[in-house]
Amino acid sequence: MYLSLDAYKSAMEKLYRLAYQKPERRYVLTYVLGATGRRISEALELTTRDVDFESRQITWRILKKRRKDYYVTLPMSPKLEDVFRRTPFRAPKSSSVSLPFRRSPQPPSRL
Repeated sequence: MYLSLDAYKSAMEKLYRLAYQKPERRYVLTYVLGATGRRISEALELTTRDVDFESRQITWRILKKRRKDYYVTLPMSPKLEDVFRRTPFRAPKSSSVSLPFRRSPQPPSRL
């Protein structure tokens, strides 16, 4: 499916409003994917350790390269920062906190 630029901008604005007003898993994940253009597997690997609010950057683990140590750091838009700041995070057993759409061996919790 292809969208015109105007249709894409309109859809992203609607997603931003949904993700900002009601930060549920489906809205936040869809907005992150649309706003960044990253792969879903990369978005599912994000933790709070990867999101740097001070420098407004996100460090992405690149899974396509099949190496565990391949990362890229990219700027975060102000709207994406707003969504991340309003998103409730889940705390796993590790030291970093998972984003609500992070993969986990347990069934996902209903948000």
